[in-house]
Amino acid sequence: MRLFENALALGLAVATTFGTMQTAIAETPAEFYEGKTVTIVVSAAAGTASDTIGRLFVEHLAKHFPGNPDFVVVNKAGAGGLKAASELMLTEETDGTVISLLQRNNLYIPLILEKENQFDPREVRWVGSINGEEYPNNILAMDTSPVQSAEDIFAKKMVIGSTSYTHENRSIPAMMNKYLGAQFEVVPGYKGRGEVYLAMERGEVDGWMQGFNTLRTASGGGDWVKAGRAKPIIVIGTERQSEWPDVPAISEFVKDDDQRAVLNFFLAPLRAGRPFAVPGDVPEDRVEAIRQAFADTFEDPEALEILNTNLEANTTLISGAEMEDLVGEIYSASDEVLEAARDILVQK
Repeated sequence: MRLFENALALGLAVATTFGTMQTAIAETPAEFYEGKTVTIVVSAAAGTASDTIGRLFVEHLAKHFPGNPDFVVVNKAGAGGLKAASELMLTEETDGTVISLLQRNNLYIPLILEKENQFDPREVRWVGSINGEEYPNNILAMDTSPVQSAEDIFAKKMVIGSTSYTHENRSIPAMMNKYLGAQFEVVPGYKGRGEVYLAMERGEVDGWMQGFNTLRTASGGGDWVKAGRAKPIIVIGTERQSEWPDVPAISEFVKDDDQRAVLNFFLAPLRAGRPFAVPGDVPEDRVEAIRQAFADTFEDPEALEILNTNLEANTTLISGAEMEDLVGEIYSASDEVLEAARDILVQK
């Protein structure tokens, strides 16, 4: 009798397990997300550009998300985005209910700075990136600057503002000094572009590095350019821009393959825009469903119009697959290039 009872119990357990497996296997992403809450983690403080862009985008992403879940946005600033990045990889829920908006420097800083290697961008799944047209950048010079052309950069000192030591608006000019012979004096520590613009107005600095999308806006130096008070003097990219055909690209001043390899390493993360990721163990069908929701949002004319108007830019989508290819490109850098990058990024 006991043997029969044990066999019956085992049979019921197997049947229950099999039934649960069947339910899990049959559950679509839409069925999973229905009635749930998706948390969007913004790896920057409230009120920053990342926060503004993230919150605006999520309003429209929600309309295209499978299962019509609720959304909540939380801010988790710290270590230039790496606090949120490491928690995404190590401790966040892996069922697809947490999506993090990270920083593009999170793609390469862990590779360069040993103390920041608690995050590996190859160990998460990238689902898309917005505002990818921040690449290429430019050096914007006030009309009072002693440097008024790309050629002047290599002959005269130009004081430029920067928001932090490891931000590309310091590291790329520093790289240009060391490897191309530029004469920038970089002043880091300004809290956002507003402070840098104020310093430019006051004559504390002669200019700074920023995206062309920013320059196309009235609040991002566009009014200065129209009034003749400022101008871009070099493209931080590989090609000249059609709007400023007489402004050379930095690639035109590269003398050899070693310089080009270092330059390309620093330029690659600029193509990442505002990247979103989920933990690496999120089921594949949910990863693909999130990626599709990103794609559908960028196919929505109303969403694009609102995004373009509010961000003062032509917003574009970088797909999750493209983001993963970009991470692979960055992590294929040679030891020589990585050592050169460390020399620029590690504060002495």
